[in-house]
Amino acid sequence: MKKIQKPTEGEYAPYAITYIDLVSAGRLLVISHLQENLISTPEFIRSFPPEKLATPWKSGEWTIQENPGSYH
Repeated sequence: MKKIQKPTEGEYAPYAITYIDLVSAGRLLVISHLQENLISTPEFIRSFPPEKLATPWKSGEWTIQENPGSYH
């Protein structure tokens, strides 16, 4: 199996370090994180009031309700 080296700072967006660190810490942490997100993300989206789901963040943009993966 080919190993890929950890990217150096500047090769990724700053927010991505959260996920890069999960990979560096071990594969099981990544899988666990993804499994937790499968539960927490839909729960979070369902906590929004209906009018928030139907309101775009900016005029002409999509709404959470229009996003096919929004779990509403």
